[in-house]
Amino acid sequence: MKILMLCGSPRPQKSTSHYLLNVLKERLCNENEILMCSISEKNSDIERTVLENAEDVDVIVAAFPLYVDSIPGSFLKVLENIEKQIKEHKIDCKLYIIVNNGFYDAKQNSIAIDIMWNWCKKCGMTKGRAMAVGAGEMVQGIPLGAGPMKNLGNAMNQFTDDIQHRNTGETIFVEP
Repeated sequence: MKILMLCGSPRPQKSTSHYLLNVLKERLCNENEILMCSISEKNSDIERTVLENAEDVDVIVAAFPLYVDSIPGSFLKVLENIEKQIKEHKIDCKLYIIVNNGFYDAKQNSIAIDIMWNWCKKCGMTKGRAMAVGAGEMVQGIPLGAGPMKNLGNAMNQFTDDIQHRNTGETIFVEP
């Protein structure tokens, strides 16, 4: 299976979104081809990656931080460009979403997830599953599955399995 991972954080290398995508990549990489893109790259590079792999991308995983209950503006622009590629090349793939925030309450991510599901529908993609993560920056300091990150470790196991088997499901809300 070919998986395109999109990091929508304006701070890609130091961000929680990038960290969570790397954790996911490590869990999925043995049996899948994984392409990572970040909005810090030029839009033309991201579009080229999407275009070059358009016909055989099975899954897109979009991870981003919550910005004013929504998607970061710089990531929104990238999604608009990707939408053109998806529609033009009739890409048939499934979308999975990871949204993280600095608040404890993961439900704060609900509006951004709804926005992404609307984008998914507009593009003609299939809805996969979303994972909403609360207490964002805390995630990187503690191993997943241990202490306050036990819930995130369990959720990441479920999310990985869902992607691997292309399952759909309700949003997973994760808090320490």
